[in-house]
Amino acid sequence: MQSRRPLPALAKAVAIATVTIDAQAEIPDQLTVDRVTSLVTFALESENLEGEWEFALAFVDLPTMIQMHVNFMDDDDPTDILTFPFGPDMGPGGDIAICVPVANTNAHEYGSDL
Repeated sequence: MQSRRPLPALAKAVAIATVTIDAQAEIPDQLTVDRVTSLVTFALESENLEGEWEFALAFVDLPTMIQMHVNFMDDDDPTDILTFPFGPDMGPGGDIAICVPVANTNAHEYGSDL
């Protein structure tokens, strides 16, 4: 009879996220830097990503997002989020623009809140 050793436990990916928030539009009180950082870290680790990441989040109003959408995507329809990954020389992470009114509407459609 052959003896079997237990398989080693798989190491969990560890991500360290640094998040800055620029609130150009009113955001709910529960969207603190700590809570958003925790959410971003959870998302990174759920994708088995690790290491140090940096994100800058801008919460913007509808006119600002429409203008950004036109400038960067040549699309004048409102959207809830635009992402801008950092270039290879800047490290992992990126800039994220979130349109508060559109994101809030989308969240309610999915039975959640922003």
